[in-house]
Amino acid sequence: MRRVGLGLLHATVLRKKRPSINYSSASSLLCCDHHLPISDSTSQLSSTNGIEGTDYSFNFNRRPSFLPYVAIVVHTLDWSLVKDTKFADTVNQFGLSHSVESFAILIGIFSLSGMHGKARFLFRSIVEYYNNSKHSSPCFELFDLLSLLVSFANGAVKLLEPYRSVIQVLAENSMFEDAIMAYLKVKKIGLEIDVQLCNFLIKRLVDKNEIEYARSLFYDMMKSGPPPNVYTYTIIIDMCMKKDIMEVQEASYILLEMERNGVRPNEVTYATYIRGLCSAGDVESAWDFLQDLKSRRLPCNTYSYNAIIYGFSSNGNLQKSLMVFKEMKECGVQPDVHSYSILIDTLCKGGSIAEVNNLFMEMINNGIMPTIVSYSSLLYRLCSVGKVKDACLIFNQLRENGQSFDLIAYSILTGGCSQNGDVNGALMLWGDMIKRNHVPDVYYYTILVHSYCRVGWMDEALILFESMYSTGVMPNIVTCTLIIDGLLKKGFTIEALKFLNGMDELGIIPNLYTFTTIINAMCKAQMEEVAWGFLGTVMKRGFVPDVVLYSTLIHGLVNKSSLEQAFKLFGKVMKEGVTPNMFTYTSLISGLCHEGSFPRAWFLFEEMVKNGMVPDMIVYTSLISGYCKHKNMMKAEEVFRTMQENGLSGDVYLYNCLIDGYCNLFLMDAAILKMDRMIQYGLAPDVVTYTILINGYRKMGDKDKAHKMFKLMLKQGISPDTLCYLSLGLDNCPVETG
Repeated sequence: MRRVGLGLLHATVLRKKRPSINYSSASSLLCCDHHLPISDSTSQLSSTNGIEGTDYSFNFNRRPSFLPYVAIVVHTLDWSLVKDTKFADTVNQFGLSHSVESFAILIGIFSLSGMHGKARFLFRSIVEYYNNSKHSSPCFELFDLLSLLVSFANGAVKLLEPYRSVIQVLAENSMFEDAIMAYLKVKKIGLEIDVQLCNFLIKRLVDKNEIEYARSLFYDMMKSGPPPNVYTYTIIIDMCMKKDIMEVQEASYILLEMERNGVRPNEVTYATYIRGLCSAGDVESAWDFLQDLKSRRLPCNTYSYNAIIYGFSSNGNLQKSLMVFKEMKECGVQPDVHSYSILIDTLCKGGSIAEVNNLFMEMINNGIMPTIVSYSSLLYRLCSVGKVKDACLIFNQLRENGQSFDLIAYSILTGGCSQNGDVNGALMLWGDMIKRNHVPDVYYYTILVHSYCRVGWMDEALILFESMYSTGVMPNIVTCTLIIDGLLKKGFTIEALKFLNGMDELGIIPNLYTFTTIINAMCKAQMEEVAWGFLGTVMKRGFVPDVVLYSTLIHGLVNKSSLEQAFKLFGKVMKEGVTPNMFTYTSLISGLCHEGSFPRAWFLFEEMVKNGMVPDMIVYTSLISGYCKHKNMMKAEEVFRTMQENGLSGDVYLYNCLIDGYCNLFLMDAAILKMDRMIQYGLAPDVVTYTILINGYRKMGDKDKAHKMFKLMLKQGISPDTLCYLSLGLDNCPVETG
């Protein structure tokens, strides 16, 4: 683009012939037809302006003009004629001077007609041109251009109007330095800028994290005006409470300063401050502040209560959340969907399913429909604890109340049915989903494939897989791995390996988890050579074996009683820098306990704890079971106490191990005491428990107590199995219970 000095533009305007009647540009256009005559006068740029021989003539008879279109817009206010016009395009076609005059007329007429949005759109186009050209070929100062626009408009546009629009456009385009410069220019030339424009600029600065600019502008307003209003103060308080700033003291100071300056905070201001306190982790102070507002009869809204409910819930203080929720209703502040959603989500995580159901029903009865997040959270929680029927009941109730569900809700319920082995329920949901015109994605197909695989319906899983592919939904590696795992669990090893080879044709590359699944199945089938062969395949394909794969192989070696080989592999894992996980240690400890190598097992246990792992029930059970089998009940009880001190309570299997240990030592009183303790902890003895005790009494020769224990078992409604009958010396014969 040609470089044009502002002096030239001003000179051009001054030399331009005016009509004999002193119309403004806009009024002149209103007085003439669409083919308005344009002045023949020209302006030549002399050599003193630095660019010789350049013609900046305004002889519109010699070059195209944009003014006829402008004239039509002036007469008709037809925005469609110029809505796609860019200032840069008019400059390229008609020159800068002509474009400025044309846009000045358009901005003036739209401003006079109250169409300020259209005027601002034209200003935005000018600013975009300025922003794109100021670095590559600077030809003017934006602020001088604004003055020129006002000059061309001949009073149709006041000077503040273009500045106001330009500040807005600059801020909208994140050109904050230019926006601040424009703001300072306005104040410098004595124009009265309004608080709404300042608020807009501060809000944009805060949203874009230009904190220092926002803070400086706010304090400048406090010093020299315009005086901040309630919205200004609220924006700044919100800024101070941002997570990456957290200037709680400054926010508190601004709140006090606000009241001292006679600006009364509204409920949004207070809610912003309360939310900030909660975000800072000071939920108690937020609650005290809200109580103070109530005592002074100052405004507080649902958002204030929601912030505190969320704060207490995030801190795990569910009871306080419920207390705030209750007081909220008692004070006449109506809970909204977010109030319910926060509590439902918290209750779901805390396992209070009955309370969740009550709260959900209360919400629906109050005419508040749950959000996707709230009902998805509830459905997921119910399904995860096995209450799929309750989840389906709520699902149906919501649907009866007009709630429409997305694919996620169907996926959650279908997944719940799958986890509980309810394939028919999963299929019913599938049919309902299709009926309501939802299109299943790869995730949904995979859930249903998983359902079939879990119950061993491999034919159906493979048919669904083919249907999935034929309908254009590309299976992923998870889908394929599930089918391979299902085939292997059914003993269809050849079919699984054929399926693995067929994946290449689909362009689906097996991942490390796929091979780990295959290796695990081979180890369980005692096909160690095949398993180790797949380890070689893993390495050839460039995968780096991880701790899961290595632990699978170690577990396979332990089950094969190749303990020394397992430890050799363990040493290799350590040398490669792979950190063993809980499963690795548990497998080795279990193998050592089985062989009676308790010092080595205990050493590994201590090493595991030293490496920052928290022992789980499985590893404790391995140790306790091992000590019990080797009749070291003192050590077994010591480990059991350690487990309880670490917050773990035994299950039925663990208590059976202890009871069996005492029975093997003929310490029947201790065995009975352990069963009583088991019942005290809410665990019901099973047929194995009673069989162990019956067998213990039989070994001692006390047949009466053995029969008495058998009758007690029947009284508890537990059916004896074959082993139980054999312990009594019977051959599945019914026994008199009277």
